[in-house]
Amino acid sequence: MLAIPMIYEISNSSLVHHSECIALVGEPFSFHEKVARGCIGSPNLLLISFSSAFGKLHPGQELNNLVDIEIRPKGVIVHFDIHLLTYAWVIPFYKLHTYQSSNLSIHADGHFMKFSNSYLGENGIPFFKKLHQLKVDSMPPDSGYFDY
Repeated sequence: MLAIPMIYEISNSSLVHHSECIALVGEPFSFHEKVARGCIGSPNLLLISFSSAFGKLHPGQELNNLVDIEIRPKGVIVHFDIHLLTYAWVIPFYKLHTYQSSNLSIHADGHFMKFSNSYLGENGIPFFKKLHQLKVDSMPPDSGYFDY
């Protein structure tokens, strides 16, 4: 794990990173679960801005503009590239916050990524509705999440 919590460099697979990802967000869905659930991976998302912590991973290097999100049983993994390295931002549902305004954004632990709404396409909206519903379903009934 890097200096930023829950961000892993995954260009070269490591059993340590793999086991930490599984501990945080669960195993990948099986083929049958993927078919039954439908879309569990986002379309490519156009990254328009991000918190400064992501720029500190490799100063002077630019993040690739395309990002994708993978849904897991207990959270999501945001995959992104900086130069030739691939990173995974692992976010459990209880830390995940999404916002829809002029842009779509994902937040966790004080970090964020913002994506262009115009680039979502026809698969993007159903994906984020499913993501939101899975987050709500993962909350325990007595969590106070719905108390006002």
